[in-house]
Amino acid sequence: MLRPLTPIDLVTLVPFNIKAPPNLAKTKDSLAHGGSSMPWVTLWADWLPVARKRRAWMLSQGPRIQGVISIRRRCGPSAWEVDYLRLRLDICEASAEFLDKVSMLAGSYGAEKLFIRFQEDSPWIAVAEEAGFTPYLNESLYYYHAVPGESFTGPKPPEVRKRFPGDDHGIFQIFCQSCPAWVRSAEGLTFREWQETREALWTNPKSSQYVLAEQGVVKGWVGIAHKGAVGYMDLLLSPDATSSKEFIEFARSQVAGKSEVLCLVPQSASEIREVMLERGFQEGQGYTSLMKQVTDKLRRAFPVPAGV
Repeated sequence: MLRPLTPIDLVTLVPFNIKAPPNLAKTKDSLAHGGSSMPWVTLWADWLPVARKRRAWMLSQGPRIQGVISIRRRCGPSAWEVDYLRLRLDICEASAEFLDKVSMLAGSYGAEKLFIRFQEDSPWIAVAEEAGFTPYLNESLYYYHAVPGESFTGPKPPEVRKRFPGDDHGIFQIFCQSCPAWVRSAEGLTFREWQETREALWTNPKSSQYVLAEQGVVKGWVGIAHKGAVGYMDLLLSPDATSSKEFIEFARSQVAGKSEVLCLVPQSASEIREVMLERGFQEGQGYTSLMKQVTDKLRRAFPVPAGV
């Protein structure tokens, strides 16, 4: 049975939290989490619907918990992502139906698209495909382990400045120029779609965003976020940007003092990957993102006669 999580479930979730496999869903702000358990505060603040941060459900058979899943909005009401997915290994056959039901529920909250990211070698990719998800993006995690006392001493490149709201159309143009057609189809063929499907990590008040503006034209964007001892970077660079190396070095300087810096880079972005390696980053785990079109925008906007 699939039902919403409630505060009364907290007691039964504790033993499940200890024994269940690790979280299968990999959001950008959870890439540094290798453990299978979550602290009590996170259980209360993030899982449960009363916090209104996520929508969460539990799959159970009698008193036994078989799985827990939660979804959260990205930057807009039409795009949601699975940020938490833990299932018992012995219910693999029922998992596709589980994901399909959650997709339908996401649609009832206004989702048009539902995203999920797995490690690229995860057997759950095939399960998600059976539930109607389509793989569209392969990424590699680049990581940098800082040397104690290391600091960035070079000047900020003159072309780099804080991102202003008016820069978003220029950043969208970089997205269109640098991403394959199938990625644009999944994440945004229009400016509005792209705005809503962006991951919300970069809209956090504690994060910061910068642009590379060459001769007044936006040629690059970076989002910087911090979580404990880990710094996160997200990059977009125009194919004809001339200051890519300096821009990436500046971005790394903004997470100085963090023991580890993480950045997911599309495997199709060969130039960024080369520069990251030149700047001391190492390539790690690969990831695959999938998307499911939960609702048809035209059908939501206009009544369609039966049988059409």
